[in-house]
Amino acid sequence: IYFLGRSGKIWVTQDGGKTYQFHNAQMNVLSLLIHPSIPQHSMAFILTPKCSDWTAPGYCYQALYYSVEVAQNWQLLDTYVTQATWGN
Repeated sequence: IYFLGRSGKIWVTQDGGKTYQFHNAQMNVLSLLIHPSIPQHSMAFILTPKCSDWTAPGYCYQALYYSVEVAQNWQLLDTYVTQATWGN
């Protein structure tokens, strides 16, 4: 089970809530998509810093990141992504 907090804070439990692991994605995570059969794999929609701070450099857009390590070590999949889903 994943819990998404503010500013990229993610709590994960793999034992039904007995213990939790804290991860800081250090990104503005909008939503998480957990793989239906491999719960260690997840995708995260993030908003660039410009979306919450108009003085930040660059543009405001949504990007899609991927992790195979229970919400750690995120890799960029693509930018300007509006929707995604897990395939078969």
